[in-house]
Amino acid sequence: MMLAACSGWFQHVAAWAHASIFGELWFQNAILAVSAAIAILTISTSSRHERRRATVDIVRDQQKDEVLIAARATIRSLEGATGKIDFGPILAEKDSKNLRAIYDVLNSYKFMASGMRTGAFDENTYKRMYYNTVVTHWEMFRGFIEAYREKYKKENPGVSSLNADTLYQDFQSLATDWSKRPLKRIRTRRNSPKATAPAPKQRLPQAVILPQTPNPPQPKTPSNQKTST
Repeated sequence: MMLAACSGWFQHVAAWAHASIFGELWFQNAILAVSAAIAILTISTSSRHERRRATVDIVRDQQKDEVLIAARATIRSLEGATGKIDFGPILAEKDSKNLRAIYDVLNSYKFMASGMRTGAFDENTYKRMYYNTVVTHWEMFRGFIEAYREKYKKENPGVSSLNADTLYQDFQSLATDWSKRPLKRIRTRRNSPKATAPAPKQRLPQAVILPQTPNPPQPKTPSNQKTST
């Protein structure tokens, strides 16, 4: 009987020790898991803010870049009446002011597109700032980029490791992707259809009621007056 009692007591102690040890380990693991989740969320949030700030800083610097400002002005001067540019004569030149201006503008878009692809810049922030400009300029420079790729292939025929199709591919991918996913218009109280004030109801003109004039009093004929014969 004593042996059975000691055995039962030992089982209770073992069960309590097992529950305490594993309970403590579970609690520590839970704390570690929560701490890791908070750390990951903090890093993700801070990195997202850093990307947004870096994007705004780069855009602000580009707006103050005198070389880029002059290049954009040169490109605007090359546009014809239809808004298109004849890139054939420009691309045939080895070095010219117009060719350098085109390269400066394209390289700025390539820099931003590559930064967004690698996660250095925030795409949503840049899209809200430059959606129309990126899509329009891609359509403008598309012919130039395709011709430049063909020229690059001809000028480097013996270098098998070069791939001309990768030239400005990040800019192309960004513009085509934005064309498929256009920037949505923000619904505000002013431009929302529900917010438009209802048209005032037209009131029918009320009939003009003229004052009634009293009838003039009729002379009374005496009842005892005899008619003449």
